[in-house]
Amino acid sequence: TDIASAPFLWIVPLTLYLATFIIAFSRSGERIMPVSRELTAYALCFVVLAFMIAHFSTTMIPLMLIHLAAFFLCALYCHSRLAAWKPAPAHLTQYFLLISFGGVLGGILNALVAPQLFTVPLEYPLVLSLVAFLLWHDAAHKPAIFTKFNMMDDRKKPQKLLALDLATIAVGLGGFVFVACSDNGMTRIIGAIGVLIYLIIMAPNRRVFAISCAASLLLFSPAVFKYEQSILDMQRNYFGVLKVAQQDKAHIFFHGTTIHGAQWFDGNNADKPVPTTYYSPGGPASDVFKNLSRHKGEQYVAALGMGVGSIACYSAPSRHFDFYEIDREVVKVAENTEYFTYLSGCGSPYSVILGDARNKIAQAQANRYDLIFVDTFSSDNIPVHMMTREAIALYLQKLKPEGVIAINISNRYLDLRPVIQAIANDLSIPV
Repeated sequence: TDIASAPFLWIVPLTLYLATFIIAFSRSGERIMPVSRELTAYALCFVVLAFMIAHFSTTMIPLMLIHLAAFFLCALYCHSRLAAWKPAPAHLTQYFLLISFGGVLGGILNALVAPQLFTVPLEYPLVLSLVAFLLWHDAAHKPAIFTKFNMMDDRKKPQKLLALDLATIAVGLGGFVFVACSDNGMTRIIGAIGVLIYLIIMAPNRRVFAISCAASLLLFSPAVFKYEQSILDMQRNYFGVLKVAQQDKAHIFFHGTTIHGAQWFDGNNADKPVPTTYYSPGGPASDVFKNLSRHKGEQYVAALGMGVGSIACYSAPSRHFDFYEIDREVVKVAENTEYFTYLSGCGSPYSVILGDARNKIAQAQANRYDLIFVDTFSSDNIPVHMMTREAIALYLQKLKPEGVIAINISNRYLDLRPVIQAIANDLSIPV
C-alpha cells in the first residue's frame, strides 16, 4: 500500500493465486499437496522474519519476494486440500458453487468487514495463523525425514509430551516478547534470526509450531510491531489506518506508515502554532508562500489533500484556503483541537470540499486560484490519477495566469521528479 494505487500491482498476486488453483486441480495436484504442506510451514517462518526486519530493511524487494513466495505456497496448500475434497460428478455443481460463494465471502470480509472490525490491518497475519493451525490439523502426514526426531513428533505419546510442549511454547513466547520490547535495533535483528531458528526447529511438532507461529505472526506484524508511540487516537476506514500519536511534546498524525503532519505543544506555540515537517518555515512550502505574498489583493489557495491543515498557518490578509479531502475522518482529525490547532489557531478562513480532489476541483471556477498545492497521499501511496498530464492540465485551467502549482514529490520508493518534469515540458510549464 506504500507505492501507488495502480491496478497493475495486483497482477502478480492474482496470477499466483490463479496458478495455484490450476496446479491444485491438475492431475499432479495430489502429488504436490504433501510437498506444499511442508514448504508452507517453512514459508511461514520466513514471513515472521520478514515482519521482524521490515522496520530495518533498506530495500523492499527481498521482503516482497518472501511474502509472494509464502502467499503462493499457502494458496497452493489450501487449494490442494480443497481439490482433495472434490466429490463424485453428481455433486460437482454444489461443490463449485460453494467454492464461488467462498470467494465472494472472502472479498466481503476483506473489503467491508475487516476495516470495521479491526483498527489495524490484521487480516494478513490472521489468515497466515489459520494456515498454521490447518497444518496442525494435518499433523498425521509428515515426511519420513522427521520421524526420527521422536521428541518433536506430536503423534507419539501426546499426554507425556503435553508438558514439554507447554514449556517449549512458554519459553518461545517469552523470547518473542523480550525481542518485541527491546529498543535496540541489533537485539531485534539477532532476535529475528533466533525466532526463525526456533520456528524451523519446532516445525515438525505441528502443535507447538502452530501456536508459536500464530503468536509470532500477530505479535510481529507491522500493524502491531511498529506502533511504539503513545497513541491518542486510532481508527481505520476504506482509505487506511489513521493514527494520532504523542511523542515527547509533539502530536504526530500517521496515515498508514507515513507521517502526514505534526505539531509541537511546548507551551509557547499552542495558541499560534508553527507549521512543521514539509511545511516548516524556511522550507520549500515557505518559499512558495513568500512568493505568493508579493501579490496584492484577494487570494485563493487550493490544498489537494488536507493532512492536519498545516498550510493554513501561512495566512495573510484576504487569503482564503480551500481544502479538498476525500477522507472525512482526516477532516475530523485536523479540526479536533485536542490534537491539532493549525486550523483554529492561525485565523485563516477556510472551506472543506469533501470528495475526490481531481473530480471536485474540476467543478471549481476557472482561473480561481493563486496557488494549487498538491499533496494527496494515502499512507505513502500516490493516487496516480492526481499526477497525470490530464490532471496537471486541469489544474492549469483553475489557476490564475500568474498562479503557481506546488507538488509534494517526496516518496520513499519512487522518484517523481522526472515524471513531473516530463509533464511540465510537454505542457510548456516553467519549473
